[in-house]
Amino acid sequence: MPIRNRRQGREAALRTLYQMEVGGFNKVAGIENLNENNELPPEILEFAIRIIEGVVEKVDELDEHLTRNLTDWTLERLVALDRNILRMATYELFYCPEVPPAVTINEAVTIIKKYSTAESGKFVNGVLGAVMKESPKAAGVALVENESLAEETAVEDDSEPIVVEINENSPEMEELAKVGAWTLRAEETPL
Repeated sequence: MPIRNRRQGREAALRTLYQMEVGGFNKVAGIENLNENNELPPEILEFAIRIIEGVVEKVDELDEHLTRNLTDWTLERLVALDRNILRMATYELFYCPEVPPAVTINEAVTIIKKYSTAESGKFVNGVLGAVMKESPKAAGVALVENESLAEETAVEDDSEPIVVEINENSPEMEELAKVGAWTLRAEETPL
């Protein structure tokens, strides 16, 4: 799924989690509202629902990670948007092995700047940087919620590197450059 599509899914998930918290909706009502009021392609909708369900299911665990990494703040003092983007990104850091941690943090900062303030972006970046250090991704391992996803995302230690050709001025190159954790190299192809 392209990066831009996942951003749409993340934004839809954030709006839904916000509505659930502020409006008092339960998970079922929140997801029904998401289904009825968004014209998202199925794969984007599926990603958004995965994030929503994961955050709702793991909210206590996610809040524990966040509470340990908040300095001079409590979760209750945070604006609902900031709290929910932090929960979503923490969920991704711990339970979405297919998403590089730098992408998760970058997306959270970009989205919160769009919906909140620039100061929120700096705050979210700092908190997630600390949470990342205790995430399994810091050691190159990620927790997986179900075995089918584990099989899809598993990489063996002796596996061959994946080669992806990206044009130098393509949107994909721009997105990867924003993330910063990727090293891109150009290789000459034999004639």
